[in-house]
Amino acid sequence: MQEELKAIIDGVRKKAPEILKRADFEAYKATVQGPRGSLTEVMKGMAKVPKEQKPAMGKLINEAKTAVSAELTKVLERI
Repeated sequence: MQEELKAIIDGVRKKAPEILKRADFEAYKATVQGPRGSLTEVMKGMAKVPKEQKPAMGKLINEAKTAVSAELTKVLERI
């Protein structure tokens, strides 16, 4: 799960400079944070995480959500 979160963050950072229009931004944001987005799917995987690992994984997910949101905010401000 940790590798998936890192890949999502890296993917957003790589894609961010390529987004030039609001419509492209909204479409990309949906692929990450939407109901079927990659970050959402990882969050759904928390149900399978053993109870003793949930606090650590929850922290990693929250850090990933913060990083993704920060990158998307930068893109939106730039557009």
